[in-house]
Amino acid sequence: MRNQIALSLLLLAAPLHAQPTPGPDDIAASSLRVSPGACAAGSHTAEGPERSDLTKRQSRFYCDSMVSSMVDNQPGHFLVQFLSKGMQHAPILAFGGFFGRDGLLHVSSIYFEQGIRTPADDGFCQFFRGKSGKLTAAACGGVVVKDGVKSVAIVDFRIAP
Repeated sequence: MRNQIALSLLLLAAPLHAQPTPGPDDIAASSLRVSPGACAAGSHTAEGPERSDLTKRQSRFYCDSMVSSMVDNQPGHFLVQFLSKGMQHAPILAFGGFFGRDGLLHVSSIYFEQGIRTPADDGFCQFFRGKSGKLTAAACGGVVVKDGVKSVAIVDFRIAP
């Protein structure tokens, strides 16, 4: 499963300039960072029977903002939210977890709805920089399997220049 998510995120992020992945200090210089931008066409959610191919069950996910914040003032514990600001009923996707030594945010929770935490079975977020070293994109993905149903969330977010 981890290899499927890793491959999906790498394919989504392929056109980006490969610089060292930012760590928690780069993501949130303060405890809250709002980044305008857009979810790319590969961003989606899907749900279906655990062993089924979810390719034809994908629903496009749209957003125009990424909000990253430290959780509980614990170093390395972050929540990354993707949403459309100004929309009262717009969907939200959020990924929570801890930064590992590999520079990835290892996802332990996914929020398919505002304020409703779902433990993740697998997932991670990777952050990318441009040639200048400035944060340019984020790619997050995760899987939840519960009661024979698999839910997948993939977000490819490009930060506005």
